[in-house]
Amino acid sequence: MPLFVKDVVKTGGGLVAAQSVDAAAAGVEALRKGGNAVDAAVATSLALGVAEPWMSGIGGGCAALIQAPGEPAVAIDGGMVAPQALDPSAYPLTGEPGPGLFAWPGVVDDRNVTGPSAVAVPSLVAALGLAHERFGRLAWRAALDPAIRLAEAGHAGDWYTTLKIANDARLLRRQAGSAAYFLADGLPPAGDPLTGRFRLDTSALARTYRRLAEAGPEDFYRGELAGRLLAEAEAAGTWLSAPDLEGYAARLVEPRRFGYRDAEVLAMDGLFAGASLEEALGLVAASWQGDAIDRDAYAAYARGLQRAYATRLEQRGHVADPGNTSHFCVVDGDGMLVAWTQTLLSLFGSHVRLPETGILLNNGIMWFDPRPGTPNALAPGAKPLANMCPTLIELANGGRAALGACGGRRILPAVLQLASFLIDASDDLERAFARPRIDVSGPDAAVVDARLGEDVRSAVGALLPSTTANDGVQPTPFALPSAILVAPDGERSGASALGHPWAGAFGA
Repeated sequence: MPLFVKDVVKTGGGLVAAQSVDAAAAGVEALRKGGNAVDAAVATSLALGVAEPWMSGIGGGCAALIQAPGEPAVAIDGGMVAPQALDPSAYPLTGEPGPGLFAWPGVVDDRNVTGPSAVAVPSLVAALGLAHERFGRLAWRAALDPAIRLAEAGHAGDWYTTLKIANDARLLRRQAGSAAYFLADGLPPAGDPLTGRFRLDTSALARTYRRLAEAGPEDFYRGELAGRLLAEAEAAGTWLSAPDLEGYAARLVEPRRFGYRDAEVLAMDGLFAGASLEEALGLVAASWQGDAIDRDAYAAYARGLQRAYATRLEQRGHVADPGNTSHFCVVDGDGMLVAWTQTLLSLFGSHVRLPETGILLNNGIMWFDPRPGTPNALAPGAKPLANMCPTLIELANGGRAALGACGGRRILPAVLQLASFLIDASDDLERAFARPRIDVSGPDAAVVDARLGEDVRSAVGALLPSTTANDGVQPTPFALPSAILVAPDGERSGASALGHPWAGAFGA
C-alpha cells in the first residue's frame, strides 16, 4: 500500500496538479497574479526544474496539449533531436544486452545512456516560449517570477532527495559537475537530525532563470545564454553546437483526435505515444463491452497494451526506458486546460550538470535504437520516438479531463486505464486514482497491483507472464499520474500520484 495518501483537491477556480506541490504552488501564484493556464504552466514547468531536478528541467524536452475556451485544442511538440555533429559510429555495440530495461543491445561504456555523448538538443525552453507567445496573458517575466524565487531559495531537500541522489550516485560521481554538486564529500546529502531537511544551492539556476526572464526564450538558443550553455557543453564533451540551438524550433501541431466509447480523446501525434494509446483503447473497446472494472476489464487492458506495444516496438522502434519525467495539469478560472509532460529521460538525464548555468542535461540519445538500419535508428539531427502521453478527454456528459503520467513505458498503461475509469465507469477523480492498476509496458510481461484479486491476476496471467507488486516510492512499479477533471457544473478536481511523498494539487 502507498506510504502517503493525500486528498483529491476540489475547487471552482484555477487548479494545478503536479508531482511537486511546491511547483504546483508556483503555478497557482501565476494564476493569482491574473495569469491563465499557460502562464501557470510556464511557472510550474520551471519550478519543477528546482523542486525535482532529477526528473525534468530546461536541459530536457516536452510535449503538451492546450485547450483554450471556445477554441480547438492544439499540441506542442517540444521533442528533443540528435545533435547535427553526432556520429552514429561512435556508439559501437558490445554484443551484450543493454543495462536495465533497455530492449536494444548494449553500447560500449553505455555512452548512449549516460555522460556527454548521451545529450540531445534541449527543447523545453522553446516549447515554453511558443506556448506563452500563443496563449500567455502575463508578461513573460511575470510568468517566470515564481520559479525564479523558488530557485533563489534553493531546492528544499529531505529524505526523498537523498534517496534519489543515492539511487544514482554511481553514475553521478562519474561526471565532475554532478559529483561536486550532488555528492559533496563523496556522499549523498543528509538532512538535519531533527527536521530531516536541507537545501541544495540552486543559485546558478536562479541566475539562468533571471537571464531567461530578462532576455526571453530566444536567448537560450541564439543569445548570451546560448553562448554560456554551449561553452559549458563543449567543455563537458557533448555533441552540441551553435547550429543545433539556432536551428531548433518547437512546433504547434494538430492533436491526434479519436473516439473511445462515447468520449473523444486528444493525444500527441507523431513520434509520441498517442498512436499507441489510440490502438490500445480501440482494442479494449473491441474486446470488452462492460462498465464494471472487473477481471474482464483488466484482461482487455492487458490484451490491448500487449498488442499496441508489439506494434510500437516492431514498427516504430524500441523505447524501453525506465523513465523519469514530470507531468502536470492546469486549469484556470476560464476553463483553459493544459496537460504538460516534460523530461530529462532517465533519472538525472545524462548525469552531466553544467556548473555555471546550473543546467542538468538530458540523455535523449538513449531514445534511439543504436542498431543501424532499424526504425528509430541513431542519426544526426533525427528526432527519436518518445513515451510522453499528455492527454485531454471530452466526456459525453460535457465534462473534460487532462491527464498524463511519469514513468517511461509505464506512462501509456496508466493513461489508458485512467481514461477507461473516467469513461467506462464514470469515475470521479477520487475513485479513478484509488483503483489499482496493472502495467503492461511491453509485449512480454505484466505487473499486477497486489491489491487486485486472484481473479484479475489469473485473467492477466492467462495472456502473458505476470508478477504482482505493491505500489511504492522505490522502486516504483507503476507510473505516477497527474490529472484534472472538470465536471459539467464547473467544479474542478485535481490529483497527482496520491502515494508519492511530494506530489499534490493546489487550488487558486
